[in-house]
Amino acid sequence: MKKEELDRMMKENPEKVLEILSDIQKVPYQLIERSVDYEYQFPTGEMPKEMFSDDEPPKRLREDAEIIPIDEYLGLYEPDKMQITIFKKGIEEAVEILKCKSSDLTYIVRLHEWSHGLVHVGLSKDDMAKVSRDNNYLNEQFRIMNHVFRSIDDRLHEHLAQLLTYQSLNTLHKEARNEESREVIRRISDTFKDLRRRQPPEYQVEDYLGVTQAQLIKSITMLRNQWLKGVFEAWDMIMKFHTKDK
Repeated sequence: MKKEELDRMMKENPEKVLEILSDIQKVPYQLIERSVDYEYQFPTGEMPKEMFSDDEPPKRLREDAEIIPIDEYLGLYEPDKMQITIFKKGIEEAVEILKCKSSDLTYIVRLHEWSHGLVHVGLSKDDMAKVSRDNNYLNEQFRIMNHVFRSIDDRLHEHLAQLLTYQSLNTLHKEARNEESREVIRRISDTFKDLRRRQPPEYQVEDYLGVTQAQLIKSITMLRNQWLKGVFEAWDMIMKFHTKDK
């Protein structure tokens, strides 16, 4: 939706504009939680911190870059600090290459990095209940979650983050109440698709877009409970086993 259309609608029907904005301006961490049906949630008061940086990102894109990774170029999740950094300069470089809206790409990067955060410190429903009864329980869970997060290889980390982002955008579209909202969400989803076409192999999740919400949640649970090693090949085998007959 163009700004002129939004301005006109604001004059004619401000209530609808507010409804549209509420459809598309979901807080990233809340949308990530929603994408896993709240089976995993960020612990209150112990969430990753998010910051937008004007500094140079750790890695820069060339003007003619064919490959556009996210981590260290556009955003970064640092588990030791529990910090998400969004690199505005990196995003603007990618915007020039992809010819997309900066706000759309920024939202995608935020979803991706918050997905890393959820895999790291998201608590299951059972753990949330235990934390509410025992303050010391959270410290022990953090020790376990840190160990599990570090045991997951890079390719699997990126696949999980990409699929959580994909599920989040699908959730956003499904729950939108207006066609105008869905139009904006489709544009963001198209940008995500264009970005995936330009990303390295560890981000390529085309073979797994048929994975259901339940299957994705189950794989995270298996990793978190250490029933499944954090090796991409092991995860891949489980995903293909559960989707081969679908």
